[in-house]
Amino acid sequence: MKRQRKLRFRGSAVLLIVGCFLGLLFVQQMFMNTTEAQQKTKKFNSVTDQLKGSTKAPADFQELEKGKKAPAKTEQRKPPTMKALMDKVSKQPGGKEKIKRATKKGKTSGMGSEMTGILLSGLSELNPFKLKVAHAASSLYLYPNYPYKKLSDTFYGWLYIHGALRGRFYTSSYYVKLWPSHSSTWGYDVRKPYVYLTVRVPYSGWYMINFETYYGAKATLKTRQSGSYPTVGTYDTRYTSGSYKDHPALLNLAAGTHYFVWILDQGYPYIFRVSVKKV
Repeated sequence: MKRQRKLRFRGSAVLLIVGCFLGLLFVQQMFMNTTEAQQKTKKFNSVTDQLKGSTKAPADFQELEKGKKAPAKTEQRKPPTMKALMDKVSKQPGGKEKIKRATKKGKTSGMGSEMTGILLSGLSELNPFKLKVAHAASSLYLYPNYPYKKLSDTFYGWLYIHGALRGRFYTSSYYVKLWPSHSSTWGYDVRKPYVYLTVRVPYSGWYMINFETYYGAKATLKTRQSGSYPTVGTYDTRYTSGSYKDHPALLNLAAGTHYFVWILDQGYPYIFRVSVKKV
């Protein structure tokens, strides 16, 4: 009898241990599933969230990178000042809060890292005159027909434009015309033209990205974050004054490579420059 009781006790203990173990596994799995679901459903907030850099380009960007061109200097309209772009950002949803965060004193935007990078750049070349060049190279300008620009190994970018009209009336050294069109006869279908922007930034912090056009446009700016494309800017400059239009986005970027898509929803603008500036 005693032996049978001992066996039953041991069996109950083993079952209890196995049950506890399986229970812990179940709770852990439920927690992981809940966390993953929360991450998937969390909506990106361009005011408070920092955009993380990507180590690998999306498949479509990888194909486009094969078409890089050498940089070339070209100029047309003077680039808008940072103040002018800030004024436009202030009128966007959440714009004033972004400006407050980007310009507040004592911000941790990588300024210390920036100065360190400048000094190291100069020392590595054994040329003190390089310091001035490195410090001045805080603005990157890209053009449709000269889309690749490299300021340093850690600060460069390039463009690819889909849905641009080609020809003497639509293309010059400065611009190309975006044209939403459809033709089953000729076999092409460009419902929404877009501009791909790939940019690598050297320091974490706030950057002003601006898409400049001649004539207004209704457009959407998206970025790639962990397999999704959250919207980081919406614009409608079709009925604003002046022929030249700016479409700025003030964004908090982590050091590294970022991918953006500027999508033309309505309008027929000429796009002639895209800039990325450190705030």
